[in-house]
Amino acid sequence: MIRFLLALSLVAITACCATVPDPIDPKATVVRLQFADNGVCSGTATGPNEVTTASHCLGARLLTVNGERATLLTSRKVGKDVTLIYVDRRNQRWSQWRDTPPVQGERIRYYGNPLGMADMYREGYIAGTHKGEWLADVEIAPGDSGAAVFDSQGRIIGVVSAFGVSGPFRMAIVVRRE
Repeated sequence: MIRFLLALSLVAITACCATVPDPIDPKATVVRLQFADNGVCSGTATGPNEVTTASHCLGARLLTVNGERATLLTSRKVGKDVTLIYVDRRNQRWSQWRDTPPVQGERIRYYGNPLGMADMYREGYIAGTHKGEWLADVEIAPGDSGAAVFDSQGRIIGVVSAFGVSGPFRMAIVVRRE
């Protein structure tokens, strides 16, 4: 009986002290893409040498990823304005895609490169859908294209594709992979 109680105590102590790994901080996976035409876009590491970005960002030759020379090895379009690019550099950490689409009112966040400024954090919410695209009420600017939009658990729910500002409205169009 004493052995049983000691074993049970040991299990209880171990269980209360066990740690669950923290989810990856999305900022650790965000990258800045610089192109030959001096264009800047955002991207997110989604694999060991994979970066997810907006397809429309790939009009010129990739020069750097986070300021380090990089060569685009290949790319694969995986959704409306969503492309996976494979580069000759290894990502130390990467984010995962969420399997379910966002819902209206859901809080979101992202890190982008507005007007070329690196790693600017913004947050907002999913305002709704229009013509099959998700609209997010969030601060947005040129250079944010390709930024992953994260849910509250740090999973990718979409990619910034475009934006519009009209009067009191500021909307980012968020597209998902297919």
